[in-house]
Amino acid sequence: MFNFKKRYAKTADHARSGSTKKFGNIKKEYEGISFDSKIEIEIYKDLKVLQSEGIIKEVIAHPPYIEIYPSTKITRADGSSYLYREVRYHPDFSIVDKEGVTHYIDVKSFPTITADFILKYKMLYHQLGIYLNIIVKSNWRGQETVENIINGTHFSPLSKKALEKRN
Repeated sequence: MFNFKKRYAKTADHARSGSTKKFGNIKKEYEGISFDSKIEIEIYKDLKVLQSEGIIKEVIAHPPYIEIYPSTKITRADGSSYLYREVRYHPDFSIVDKEGVTHYIDVKSFPTITADFILKYKMLYHQLGIYLNIIVKSNWRGQETVENIINGTHFSPLSKKALEKRN
């Protein structure tokens, strides 16, 4: 018989303490910045090294959100109204290359690539022309990955070609 308490005890303890998110990750802090996972910290460290070497100009962890769609007030037929919240996205990192072009990076594990994320990902690309580079732990190669992002050749689980084919 499946022992639910034994299997999920650690997750339940973390949930009670408020230290985890819905995917079981534990927030960590590095240089006074709160990160959602250990891999985010590793990527941040690598990006800072690449910045010190002059490969990229600037690294911003958790940049300000990008508004995809503004809040909208809808008036119903009966005269009442409802305010829909804006749709926005918070990328994990933004980097600025030598030419001054900003690239956005989001660190994902495959369980966190949800339908909500995919919808926002597509809206960023189609409505604002922003291509979000997705990094999963298995495809992070430090300088090589950053150079591929800058050159536009980075492979993401959701590729730019796939987005363009859907038009």
